[in-house]
Amino acid sequence: MRTRGDTMGITSKPDSPTEQSGKTSGGKRLHLKLPKLRGNKKGQTKVVVTDGHGSVSTATVELPLTFEQNLEQHCLFEACLQLIEREERLSGQITEEKEVSRLAKDRGALLSLVELILKKSFSPGEENLEALASALKAICQEEQQDRLWAQRHEGAPEWRPSHWREHHNSTLRRLVEERMDNAETPVTPDKMQRSSIQRHICGMGKQLKDDLKQVVEVVKGCYPPEFDICNFYARLYHRAFGARLRKITEFGLEEADCTTLLCWVNNYYPKTNCFNLDPPALKKEEEAWANGEEPERSDGCFISHLAIDVIQFINSAVESLSLLLRDEHKVQRTACLLENFLAIFSNMHFCKREFHNLWLPSLCRDFIDKKRHLFPEDVRQRCLSAVTAMKKSSHTYLLGPMHKELKPQYRTLGTNDWLRKLLFEKLLQSIESHIEDLQGLTGSCHQELMGQLQYDVTVEYVRRLLKGNVKLKDKEKQEQAARMVTENGKQLHQLFTEAGSKEDWLKDILPNIAEVLRLQDLPSLQLEVASLGAAYPDLSEKHISALLKLKTSLSKDDRRKVKESLLDGRTDTSDGDLLLFFSRVQIR
Repeated sequence: MRTRGDTMGITSKPDSPTEQSGKTSGGKRLHLKLPKLRGNKKGQTKVVVTDGHGSVSTATVELPLTFEQNLEQHCLFEACLQLIEREERLSGQITEEKEVSRLAKDRGALLSLVELILKKSFSPGEENLEALASALKAICQEEQQDRLWAQRHEGAPEWRPSHWREHHNSTLRRLVEERMDNAETPVTPDKMQRSSIQRHICGMGKQLKDDLKQVVEVVKGCYPPEFDICNFYARLYHRAFGARLRKITEFGLEEADCTTLLCWVNNYYPKTNCFNLDPPALKKEEEAWANGEEPERSDGCFISHLAIDVIQFINSAVESLSLLLRDEHKVQRTACLLENFLAIFSNMHFCKREFHNLWLPSLCRDFIDKKRHLFPEDVRQRCLSAVTAMKKSSHTYLLGPMHKELKPQYRTLGTNDWLRKLLFEKLLQSIESHIEDLQGLTGSCHQELMGQLQYDVTVEYVRRLLKGNVKLKDKEKQEQAARMVTENGKQLHQLFTEAGSKEDWLKDILPNIAEVLRLQDLPSLQLEVASLGAAYPDLSEKHISALLKLKTSLSKDDRRKVKESLLDGRTDTSDGDLLLFFSRVQIR
C-alpha cells in the first residue's frame, strides 16, 4: 500500500518489517522502518525517518484491521462491512470460483462467531457487552443487505437472503433451553427437605427470574429497540418453563408434588385464564365420530364415558382444591372450567349427531343443580343455558329427518279428508315406526326426546288445523270436528305416554280446542276462551281469530266479542308457572 507518493515507501507486511530507502528532493537517502504494534483496534504504525546523518523524525499511520484481525478482536460489525464490500465488488463481475468460495467461508466464520457471542449474552464483562453490541449491529447490517438484494431481483449470491435475524432467534432459543435444563438445584437445608421435583421447579424458577432481571438491567442496552428483546426473552423463558412443567406432570406425582405445582400456578399466575384449553378428550370423541365408530352400549343404551370423566374430573378437582385452598372463590374458578368445556363441546359437529351425547348435558345439568354452591350465579346460568342449547340442538338433529318424512301426512290435518279417521291412523302408525328407530338412549334422555317429539307433533297438529283449510258450516260439522280433535288428542297422548314421554300438560291442548269448536252459544264460548287465555298466556288474538273462523256460522260481531273475552281471563302469572305452547304455532 502506498501512502506518500514516490517520496516514502511503507511495507505491506508488518509481520516482517523491512527497510526501504529512497532519495529526498535534496538527494538524501531516507531509511524507513515499520514495527508491528499489537493490541490496537486500529492498526497504528510508527514510521521512523532518518537522513543518514543522525536526524530522526517519527510519524504515526492509521491502518485498518484486516478481516481476520477484526474477528480476533471481536469487531464483528467492521468485519461484516468488509465482507459486504467484497460481495459488492464481486457482484456483476466474472470472478473466479476461488474468490467466491473464500468469501462464503469468511461469511461462515463470521456467523459462527456471532452465534458464539450471542451464547455469551449472560456472561459478565464490558468486553462481552461490546462484542454483543457489535454482533447485533452486524445482524442489522446483514438484514439491510438482504433487503437491498431483494430489490435488485436478480444476480444475488447463493447466501442471500442470509436470514441472520432468524439465526439470532434460534440461537437465543437454544440458549434459554440450555440454561433452563442446567438450572442449579438449591442445596440449602430447608430446600433439601423437599422432593427432587420441588427443588427442580424452584431451581428453574430462580434461573428464570435471575436471567430476565439481567436482560432488563444489562443485555437490553446492547439491543436496538426494534428487537423488543425483553418481551422476546420473556416469551422464550415462558415457553421453556411451561414445556418442562408439562413434562413433569406426565409422570406419576406424589401429593406433595401436585400441591407444589398447584400452588405455583395459583401464587405466580393468579390472573391466568386456564379456560381456553382445548380438552384432548373432545378431539378423540370427534375422531371416533368421523371414523364412524359405534358408541358403546350398556344395558342396551348408548353411554358416554366422556360425560362420566368430565363430571368426575371436575368434582374431584373441586373437592381437592377445597381442602388445599380453603377459599370458596378460588374453588369456584375451577368449577367454571365446566362452562368452557360445554362451550367447546357444543361447537363440535359430533356432539349433536350421536344418541349417547344427549347423556352428557343431562349429567352436567344434574351436577350443576346438586353442586350449585360451587358456581357463581352468572356462571351457573350460562352453564344451564349451554346445556339447554346442546339438548335442543341434538333434538333438532335427531327429530328433523322424521318431521321431514311426516310432512306429507301433516298436510292432511285440518282438511276435509282429515275428518275421515283413516288418515290420522296412518299418521300414528308412521310416528310409531319412527319412535322404534330412536332406541338406545338412557331413561331420562329418551323421556326428554319423546316429550320433545310429542310437543312438536302437537304444535304441527294445531298449526295445520288453524290454517283454515276446512270450513265447519253448521253445528253437525262443528261437533264432528270437535269429536275428531278430542279423539286425536287422546290417541297422541296414549302413543307418546307409552313411548316414555312425561309431558302430561300437552294432553289438554287438543280437548280445549275441541271444546271451542263444539260450543254454540256465545256466553259459553266467551267463558271457554277466557279460560284458555288464563291457562296459556301466549295464546294470542290471532290464534283465537283463526280458530273461530273455522266456525263459519259465527257472525263477525260474535267473533269480536269472543276475542275480547280473551283478555278477561288473563291474570298475573309468575314465569315458573307459564305454559308456553301457542307461541310456537305461527299464524300468517
